[in-house]
Amino acid sequence: MMSQTLNIRKKLTVNNFIKEYVDSNTPNAFSHFPKLITLDAYNTIYSTEKPVLDIYVETFNAFPETNKKITNVEKKQMLENFPTIFKAHMTKYPNYGKYTPISAAEWWCLLIQATFKEANIVLNKEESLKILAPFEGKVYKTFPDLSQLLTTVKKISKTKIGICSNTDPLYHSVMKYLKNTNNDFVLPDEKFVYLSYDIDTKKNKVGEFFNIAFNSAEKELKHLEPRDCWHIGDELENDLVGSINAGWAGICIDRGDNYGYFSRDSETEKVNSEKLTLNKINKSANAIYEEGKDCHDVLILNNGGIIIRNLFIIEHILLALKAKEN
Repeated sequence: MMSQTLNIRKKLTVNNFIKEYVDSNTPNAFSHFPKLITLDAYNTIYSTEKPVLDIYVETFNAFPETNKKITNVEKKQMLENFPTIFKAHMTKYPNYGKYTPISAAEWWCLLIQATFKEANIVLNKEESLKILAPFEGKVYKTFPDLSQLLTTVKKISKTKIGICSNTDPLYHSVMKYLKNTNNDFVLPDEKFVYLSYDIDTKKNKVGEFFNIAFNSAEKELKHLEPRDCWHIGDELENDLVGSINAGWAGICIDRGDNYGYFSRDSETEKVNSEKLTLNKINKSANAIYEEGKDCHDVLILNNGGIIIRNLFIIEHILLALKAKEN
């Protein structure tokens, strides 16, 4: 499939977007209420309370059995090399090691060990498991706008909430932790949770992942069509382009303007995957949320997808659709 240059077709405030698209008599991706909304997991539903490498280093430096302490200089080197290490690790053990002799947890342990080698530290399995342990839940938090959106969807509609994510079974531990620490947190419907680990397909711009998800979802929802499905995620190609190519409505939530569309008038330069990985792991959940929470703009792209900087905008759109139904 040839890559399409994604340009901004139009920039509107959310109120003007509602007038032009939601209230439109001309059918479009956002002119009717969705039956299914899926979300990406990391950086859309939740993120870490501190940058990932900070957690790695703080956990290691607290080990009582070692005299070695990682310096800020060493941590910086670990961070800079992390995208390359991650990519090589995923190539060696595809899909979090599913069809190799290692488990998903062991996959992460090996990644942690490879990362610490950048600081000339050789971790054993027990040490890497101790560093991994917080990532089963307690270092994560959800975003305020996400919690509010899920609560609103549950309150005003019968729309199902699902997950479409390139991730592994540790996702379930994280979601369980978020629910146990926040009774108001609305869990996605397990019938509509699609993880790359489980379906053996990664999200990408082609959209096959979303075709598989749709084929499963239509067995649960009567008369479901691709146009009835919305997907929200933080990656332009994997989330927005991939879902649109499967006939869904594609929404990219770019809280930190990582792709640069909000700081340019029409188009942006291609952002490499290494930079995107660094942006994902090197900010806290609070910092990510604060960057985009006050932006009221919606960018409409030439492929029909939209880019937003917070999920309050999606809540406004859904409330407008509900009012339209009434």
